[in-house]
Formats: sequence, C-alpha cells, structure tokens
Amino acid sequence: MSGIYASAAAKFPAMRENARRVRSQAREAELGVMSLFDDDESLVDPPRPGERFYEHEPPARPWFL
Repeated sequence: MSGIYASAAAKFPAMRENARRVRSQAREAELGVMSLFDDDESLVDPPRPGERFYEHEPPARPWFL
C-alpha cells in the first residue's frame, strides 16, 4: 500500500500542473487570448552548468564609415 501512495505522491505535482495549464488555457480561449508559444516550445529543463544559448557578437560597423 505504501508503494501506491508513494507512486501517487510522485505523480501528483505533474498532474496538478497539467490541470492548472488546462484551466488556464480554457480561460484564455474564452477571452480570446492567443499564446505566442505552444507548450512544446517552452524550456522544460533549466540550462545545465556551462551550457550556453547565446553567443555575443559585437555590432557590425556601418558600411558608410
């Protein structure tokens, strides 16, 4: 029985977040709010140490200078 409770406790946060997302999307659909990004495009995992998503490049000189 404790294994069942442990399994449910492990799954509960994800199920709660999914329910919140579904309710939020339903409210936004009623109001006509459109999202810029789908759920698939969001960053699910935070960046790992040392992982870089942006490389800075200095601005280019204008052609007339």
